[in-house]
Amino acid sequence: MSNYKELELVTAVNGSVKRYFPLSRLERDVEQLLEKISRIMTLEKGDVIAVGFAGERVELQPYDQVTSTLGEVLRLDNIVAGGE
Repeated sequence: MSNYKELELVTAVNGSVKRYFPLSRLERDVEQLLEKISRIMTLEKGDVIAVGFAGERVELQPYDQVTSTLGEVLRLDNIVAGGE
């Protein structure tokens, strides 16, 4: 992908899309964010920078499967821990 701004972040719970966010709507460019962060810490390959997105929260239940994708570039799968 030549331009990250064309990517879309999609989050699904149990296969149902709950959030959709085109990176073109970010308040700060990725370059600006990386520049600021790299001034205070060294970023290593594999590091993850978590950013929050405005909007309503999605209620999750134990054992829900949460999948986040960033276009065809990245996929992250998680299962919510069960109650004990």
